[in-house]
Amino acid sequence: MRQKKSLVIYTDSYSQIAILTDEEAGVLFKGLIRYALTGENLTSESRLVSLIFDIIKARIDQDNERDAMIADKRRSAAKQRWGSRKKEIPKPLTEPPKPEPSRFKRPTVEQIAEYIAQKGYDIDAQTIWDHYEAVGWKYGKGHQPIKDWKAAVRTWNNNQKKYDNERNHRISDTADDRDQKIIEQGRRIAESLLQDL
Repeated sequence: MRQKKSLVIYTDSYSQIAILTDEEAGVLFKGLIRYALTGENLTSESRLVSLIFDIIKARIDQDNERDAMIADKRRSAAKQRWGSRKKEIPKPLTEPPKPEPSRFKRPTVEQIAEYIAQKGYDIDAQTIWDHYEAVGWKYGKGHQPIKDWKAAVRTWNNNQKKYDNERNHRISDTADDRDQKIIEQGRRIAESLLQDL
């Protein structure tokens, strides 16, 4: 018998135990604990104590059998679930491990100028360096850290082209508007002069 650390006595046994004297109940209780620990049967002079012991002992045995059956089912399920995994031997890696990404290193103004010249951009390296130095080498509204300063320079160049095109378009629009206003004004002056003649 497997040694348990607990003993369940059901409350429906109370009516049987209640007819015992306190001394007999103590003998019964000690006998039940001894049986749960060692499997040793109670030997008592009182036939009533022995009878109640046998009734409760049968219940203890049923509980133990039920617990053993549940434990076996769980053990079997665990072996089924995990047993196949233990047999799998992990394959050694054939690919070398990937190097960890290097940390961002701030470029110098000279490095930025060299990259701009290499790409043939028409932007100022000092302006770019000053801007990103001021914002802690971060970009965007979320203030994400820059991972590749060359990509930031390329983006700066693309944005600069867009800005220049928009500005030139606005300037040409305002010049055209101004010219149109001057022409219109000249026409009105000429008409008023012709009416005076």
